[in-house]
Amino acid sequence: MEQSLQYKQEGNQCFSQGKYKEAIIAYTNAIDSCPEDNKNDRAVFFKNRAACHLKLENYKVAVKDADQALELSPSDAKALYRKCQALENLGSHEEAYKESRKLIHLDPKNTAVQTMCRRLAALLTTKAEDQSKTVNRVSQMFNLLNTKDECDIEKKRQAAQNLIVLAREEAGAERIFRENGVPQILNLANDDDKETKLSALRALACICTGHKARSCAIVRDVGLDKLGKYIGTDDEDLASAGANILQQIIFSFIKEDTTEHKGKEQAVVADTDKEIKSILLFVMKLLTDKSISGYGRDAVLDILIKTLPNKHGKGKSLSFITNGGLNKLLHVACQVPDLKRLPITPNTRMRTSLLFEELYDSMLSDKNRAYYKELVNKFLTERFMHNVMESNMEAITAITALLQGPFDVGSEMIQRDGVMEIMVAMAASKDEKLQIVSTEAIIHTASKKKHCLGVLSAGVPILKELYKSKNVTERVRVRALVGLCKFGCYGGTDASIRAFAEGSNIRLASEIRRFLLNAQKDADIRKWAAEGLGYLTLDADVKEALCEDEEALKAVIQTAKTMDTSMYYGYASIFVNLTNSYYKDEPPKELVDLARFAKQHVPEEHLKDAPEYVVKRVKLLLKLGVVTSLVFMSNKTDSNAVKELLSR
Repeated sequence: MEQSLQYKQEGNQCFSQGKYKEAIIAYTNAIDSCPEDNKNDRAVFFKNRAACHLKLENYKVAVKDADQALELSPSDAKALYRKCQALENLGSHEEAYKESRKLIHLDPKNTAVQTMCRRLAALLTTKAEDQSKTVNRVSQMFNLLNTKDECDIEKKRQAAQNLIVLAREEAGAERIFRENGVPQILNLANDDDKETKLSALRALACICTGHKARSCAIVRDVGLDKLGKYIGTDDEDLASAGANILQQIIFSFIKEDTTEHKGKEQAVVADTDKEIKSILLFVMKLLTDKSISGYGRDAVLDILIKTLPNKHGKGKSLSFITNGGLNKLLHVACQVPDLKRLPITPNTRMRTSLLFEELYDSMLSDKNRAYYKELVNKFLTERFMHNVMESNMEAITAITALLQGPFDVGSEMIQRDGVMEIMVAMAASKDEKLQIVSTEAIIHTASKKKHCLGVLSAGVPILKELYKSKNVTERVRVRALVGLCKFGCYGGTDASIRAFAEGSNIRLASEIRRFLLNAQKDADIRKWAAEGLGYLTLDADVKEALCEDEEALKAVIQTAKTMDTSMYYGYASIFVNLTNSYYKDEPPKELVDLARFAKQHVPEEHLKDAPEYVVKRVKLLLKLGVVTSLVFMSNKTDSNAVKELLSR
C-alpha cells in the first residue's frame, strides 16, 4: 500500500505539471500495486486517471475509468462529474443528462454541476426540436414525391433535391432509413424524369456515407445487381451517381465510423472484409461486362482507382491483380473505339492508365513488380501470337495506355522484339484505325527525354509522312502533328537543345492553331491540338509568338472553359508553360561550373524566359481572364495531374 501511495503522489505531481501521459502511467502503477480490498484508494486512483484521460481527450477511456471508480465508490461525486464531462464530449447528451441528474442529488449546491445540468437540458431540448422538424420534413418530402399529379413535376423535383439535403444530415439520413424510406427512394430511381432519378440516387449515396450499419442493410436489401444496373446506364450523370452509392458503401466499410449515431449504440456491425471482397469482385465483373455503357465503365474504373491503392483504401491492389483484375484491366485498355468490342468513352483510356499506375505503385516489393510485368507480358504475348492486324492493334493500344501510366512497364513492352516493326507497318497502311493507333504509340513512347532520342530516327519520318500525306484523315494528321510537336520540344526548356531547325516550332504552332481554334472541328481533334500546343509552349519563341497573337491567346483561354475534361491537361500545360510555373531543377553554381570545366552539357535558359518576359506574359493572361478558366477547370476535373498543373 505504501508503494501504491508513492505512485499516487508521483501521479499528482505529474498532473499538476501538465504531464498527463506520465501521470496515467503513475496512477496505473498505483492501481496495479494497490490491494484489491482497499476500495476507497483504488476508486481515487481510477478517478484521478479519468481526469488525465479527460485532459488528453481520451473520452471513451475516461468513461471506463470513472465507471470503475463508481463501482468501488457509488457516491463519489467527482467520479460521476468526470463521467458526465466525458459523455458530453462524446456527444452522448441523453446519457450525460441522466447521470448529471444523479449528480445534482449528490452535490446540489455545486454551481459547476448546476451549470452542466442546465446546459445538457438545453441541448436535449434543441435536439428534440430538430428531430421533430426532421421527422416532419421527411414526411412532407415523401408526401410530395408520391403525388400522382403530372402537373406537379417541378414540385416533385424540388422535393427530391430536398431529400438529398436531408440525407446529408445524420438525423435526416437515420429518419429516412428508419421510416422505410429506402424502398421509396428506389421507386424514385426508376422514375421517367432524369432529374428526379438523379436526386434519388444521390440521396441513397448520402444515406450510406460513413455508416456501416446502413450500408450493410442497403447492400442486403437493394442488392449489388440492382446497383450495377444504375451504374451501367448510358447516361454519364446517372452512371456516376450510381457508382457513388457503391463507392460510399465501400468507404463506410473501409473507414471506421467514429460518429455516435442515435439508436445504434448497441448495434454490432461484423467485420466487413468479406463484404468489401464481394463488392470488389462484383466491380471486377462489371469492368468487362458488355452490357455496361462507356460511362458506366468509366465510373467502375473510378471506384477501383479510389478503392484499391494503399493510400486510399485497404490496400487491395495485390488481391485485385491475383484474382484476374489486371487481365480485365488490360482487356479494357486494349479497346480500339472504332472496333466497338466494348463500349468506352474518350476518357476511358486515361482512367485505365491511372489505375495501371496506381496498381504498379502499390507493388512495394521487386517480386510483386516482377509479377505485375509478367502478367502484362503474358497478355500481350497472347495478343501478338495471333499475328492478325486487329489483334496487334489491340496490343499496341494497351501498350499506349501503359506508357501513359507506369511508363517503365510500357517502355519495356514496346521494346519487345518486333513491336516497333509492327508499329511502322501499321503507320504505313492505308487504314485510319491502324494509323491512329501506331501514331499515338509513337507519341507516348517519347514521353521521357531519354526515350526521345531512341525513337527520333524511326518516329519522325513516319510522322512527317503521315502529316504531309493527302490520303490521311484529319484525325491522323493532327496526331502526327502533335507527335512532331513533342519531338520538337524534347529538350524541354533547355534552349541549347533543338531537334528541328530554327523556326520549325513556330511553324508547328501555326499549324496547331488551325485545329485548336476552329470550333467546327470535333472534340477529339481539338483535344490533340491542345496537347500539341502544350508541348510547343515549352519553347520560349512559341510562348512569345502566342502572346503577340492576342486573338489566339484569348480564344485558348475561352476554349479552356469547356465541358470536355479530356482537354484540360493540354490547356493547363499551356498556362503552366506561359507563366514558367513548371518545376525548375536549379543545381548549385559550383556544380554548373564543374560541368562546364568537364565539357559536360549544361542546360541553357532561353533569353525570352527571363523574368521581365514572364511578368509581361502573366499580366497579359490576367487581362484576358485566365483566372476564370483556371477556376472552371479546377471545379470540373478529377485528374490529380491536371489539379497539380492548375495549382502551379
